[in-house]
Order: sequence, then C-alpha cells, then structure tokens
Amino acid sequence: MSLTDLIPGVSEAKLIGAGVALAGVVGLVAWGGIQTARLHHAKNDVTTARAALIDPVTKKTWQSEEQAAQRDLGTCTANSGRLDAALAAANDSIQALKDAAVADAMANRAHQTAAQARSADARRDVAALMETKPSGDRCGSAFELMREP
Repeated sequence: MSLTDLIPGVSEAKLIGAGVALAGVVGLVAWGGIQTARLHHAKNDVTTARAALIDPVTKKTWQSEEQAAQRDLGTCTANSGRLDAALAAANDSIQALKDAAVADAMANRAHQTAAQARSADARRDVAALMETKPSGDRCGSAFELMREP
C-alpha cells in the first residue's frame, strides 16, 4: 500500500512536494533552534567578557585601573629621579665635609707641630733662666734678665 492509497485525490508528486516542504520546515525550525542556541551562547560570552572587564574588589574596570597604574608609575618614576638627584647632592655634600675635615686635620697637625716646637723653645728658655744665678744686686740682675732677647 502506498501513500496515494491512504489519501485519495492527492497525486504522488504533491505528496513528495509536501514531504520536501515538511522537511524544509523541519530544517528551518532546526536551523532556527541552532541559531537561537548560538545567540544565547554569544550573549553569555559577552556577559562573561563584560564581567571580566570589572575588578570584583574595586568594582572598577580593568582599563581604568590600568590607566591609574600608568599615572602612578609616571609619578613614581618622576619622584625616583628627584630622589636620585637629592641623594647625589647629599652624597656630594658629605664628601665635601669629609674633604674639609681631612684638610682641617692636616692644618691642625701642622699647628700642633708648630706649637710643640714653640713649647720646646719656651722650656729651654725657662731652663736657661732657672740656671742663671743672680748677682749681688738682685734688682739689677732681674732687670738684666728682662732686657735679654
């Protein structure tokens, strides 16, 4: 038994055409379902991507945080340059103080040596004075001692 026997008055060509049309409709419905699923999946991807753009802790976008970090890095770099310059100036000042201290120490040693030499001369002079015996006239002897160079 064939389909034309089941449905009287319909030719086999119409049945084949209806079958093809039905298959086309089923295909379109399947294609529509697939496209709906793809669209749903794409929407989920977009939602996930948008969520990934926002830091869950700060509730700010990663892009704005990156821009803030770039600004902070620029400030840090500039401050680092100023700090390096200040440290170099401080180190130069310390070196100048060290050099001045060395020069002062050398000058002080020279003054000490000269003072020690004058002290030795004064001790010899005192020793010579102490060895001098006054003559009979003490006042005259004292006067003579004061006149000596």
